[in-house]
Amino acid sequence: MPEQNNNCTTQALYDSLNYCPGQQTLPGIRRRVYFINVADIVKWPTKTKPTDSGATMEGMAKLTGAFELASNKKWKSIDGLVAKGNVSCEPQGEVPFRTFLNTLTLTSARTDASAAGLCAALLNEQYVFLAQQQDGRFRLIGSQEFDVTINPSHTLGEGVTGEAGTTVEVQATDTIPAPFYPGVIELEGGKISGETGEVVTP
Repeated sequence: MPEQNNNCTTQALYDSLNYCPGQQTLPGIRRRVYFINVADIVKWPTKTKPTDSGATMEGMAKLTGAFELASNKKWKSIDGLVAKGNVSCEPQGEVPFRTFLNTLTLTSARTDASAAGLCAALLNEQYVFLAQQQDGRFRLIGSQEFDVTINPSHTLGEGVTGEAGTTVEVQATDTIPAPFYPGVIELEGGKISGETGEVVTP
């Protein structure tokens, strides 16, 4: 009996991943992380699928377009300790249902009422976060397809040398390891580029 044609579309998406001697990769994320409530997002940037025409390995990791926010809504920020900030991406699940678990960890030195209130606000809500690599590019933790789990914690420290502060851990399932967001980020004081972190000129 002849095999049935399943009409699968395939593309050569894979390319070499070379590394040049002397090329520098700076670890960690920058101090300021941005976040916004999912309810305030009117339109999301889009992803490139493996079956899209012209799809590339690099293109699959980048979002296309920009976030469109509800009227008068802006991204908020959390300033963390550089030495304690991190984004990690780990595979999860079984074939063909595998995804990535993207995790952001951010620690603020603040222990005041505002920091405690932020913990309460984040605990049972849906937010997405933008963390900036040391080279200026922003990575998105959170997606339109999956819920986000936010675990805020608050400690006053021990003794006279113990560490105090507020830690926010964000866990988000995605089909991409913390996708790159090159679009505009609308802040209360203006707009910056998700590609460079530089101010966008009107």
